[in-house]
Amino acid sequence: MDSKNELNQCKSDLQSKTQELETTQRHLQETKLQLVEEECITSALESTEERLHDAANRLLNAAEETTKHVFGLHSKLDLDQHNATAQGFFGKNLIHLFNNMEELIKDGSMKQKATLEVHKTLFGTLLTSSHPAGLSRSLCKHPKPSAYNSLQVTLPGSSRAQ
Repeated sequence: MDSKNELNQCKSDLQSKTQELETTQRHLQETKLQLVEEECITSALESTEERLHDAANRLLNAAEETTKHVFGLHSKLDLDQHNATAQGFFGKNLIHLFNNMEELIKDGSMKQKATLEVHKTLFGTLLTSSHPAGLSRSLCKHPKPSAYNSLQVTLPGSSRAQ
């Protein structure tokens, strides 16, 4: 009976080991399945991280570019403000210069009118003289530029130029 007991014991051990082996194989299959799932998830995670990294780089580049544009815009606005100030200053100076020029032109015009009146009076006096000698005396009394000395005047009642 010993051998029968041993046989039963062996059968029992075998069944026990078979069940244990089956359990271990199921566990191994589950572990392999989990490993495949984890590898798949890890691969997907790496791919997602790469895409996120690329997207982050694009966002950083866009932010840098936008910042450059903003700085450029601020610089342009500063320049526009400076130009507006300079234009205002230039405009005020230009108006002041035009006003001064207008005053100088008016003053020069008045002086020219006064000079013209003096010349009219002088020529009127010279032309109304009845004697050519009076003309010479008038010229001697009022020395003027040499243009007066070469002046030819025809006196009323006289047929020749002096």
